[in-house]
Amino acid sequence: MHIDAAPHYGLRPGSRYILLNARVLLDAAEEYFIDAQSGMLFFIAPAGIDPATEPVVLSQQQHAHTMNGTTNVRVDGMRFEYSQGSAVQALNVTRVTVANCTVANAGTQGVNITGASSTLSFSTIHSAGCEGISFSGGDTVSLTRGNISIQNNTITRFARVSRTIRPGIGWSGCGNTVVGNEISDAPHSGIMISPASDGRGVDTLFQGNHLHDLCKGTADAGGFYAGASWANRGNRIINNRFERFYQTEKMAQSTSINGICKRRTQRAHVPF
Repeated sequence: MHIDAAPHYGLRPGSRYILLNARVLLDAAEEYFIDAQSGMLFFIAPAGIDPATEPVVLSQQQHAHTMNGTTNVRVDGMRFEYSQGSAVQALNVTRVTVANCTVANAGTQGVNITGASSTLSFSTIHSAGCEGISFSGGDTVSLTRGNISIQNNTITRFARVSRTIRPGIGWSGCGNTVVGNEISDAPHSGIMISPASDGRGVDTLFQGNHLHDLCKGTADAGGFYAGASWANRGNRIINNRFERFYQTEKMAQSTSINGICKRRTQRAHVPF
């Protein structure tokens, strides 16, 4: 195993570890090994799938669907999957609606939206390598509202490749809404400001979301996480439901940054 740098928080007895691309450990469903010299891919198919009869898909495109500067478009009832990057990439869009869609098997984000007055609703996003949904709209300096709405979606099994700081919904901007979404089954947080360390978000409504079975692969995490900036004012967290959060390692109880982060994120477990 090659280690480029020492772990940021050090090594302790009982710490978790991951071995990447070790053929000797290829022994469970959904695991794979790539032989760099021969270019051969070895993998074990998911349970119940016979590679001899079921299609095997290898993504070659960055995105399944892209919109850039698009206005006044509705995408309804479609399926987007098998991308190396984000499955749906919608940048600088205005009055765009994505509804009743299935977004799956993305290399990075399931859906990435920037712009204004756009909606992602009643869709299922699952099996993303990083965030389930990432969005940003509006301006936090001038307080111009983005009016991006993320509502009534099911977001599950995200952060499969990059397993920390990859929430179900990553957000920033001004004057947006996140309402009625179900977010579950992932190693880190459900909703997180982006970037986590110094993201900017104001006047955003989070209401009626159900976050459960999260933080399965981290210790310093919480269901809802927002950064440490006094500029992030006016955000409302109303009637959300938080269930079954996990801590995979015991963290040191001290005045170190570990302890501070732990106490801060623990407050996010409270069902507002």
